[in-house]
Amino acid sequence: MTKKPRYTIHLVESPAGQAALAVHGLTTNDLARAVTEHQRRERARIGTLIGVNQDGFFGSARESWRPDQPDAFAEPLIVIPWIQILEYLGRVPAGTTGEFMNGGGNQH
Repeated sequence: MTKKPRYTIHLVESPAGQAALAVHGLTTNDLARAVTEHQRRERARIGTLIGVNQDGFFGSARESWRPDQPDAFAEPLIVIPWIQILEYLGRVPAGTTGEFMNGGGNQH
């Protein structure tokens, strides 16, 4: 039996979450500003800030979302890739996210 790899999302304030931010030269306040900008630009409400990992930020439109809720994954989670966070903060040129995604994203 093959075991599925785990996909871990870290709470922003946890040591692992802070380390994920630090890799990109970001603080908790930077992330908060980027999430606010995402909501403004995309007209999308993020009701629960779930956390971060190597791919970016994860949230849910639902207030008080928890992974153990029976319908927790009935709607897709909101994902903001690091490149888009950096673009929202003006740390990479406007349009960089689109170029990144059009180029296939982060392929390993």
